[in-house]
Amino acid sequence: MYDYDLLVVGSANADLVIGVERRPAAGETVLGGDLSTHPGGKGANQAVAA
Repeated sequence: MYDYDLLVVGSANADLVIGVERRPAAGETVLGGDLSTHPGGKGANQAVAA
């Protein structure tokens, strides 16, 4: 067996983030601009925080 100081069980995801000029109102559609990818997921976030 291995000895671990930390073991995190959870997801690691790629978050796709699209920039918009303003938050849309209910039922309204707005066009997005820049698209960026950021690391995310509950397991990944907890591992980084530890």
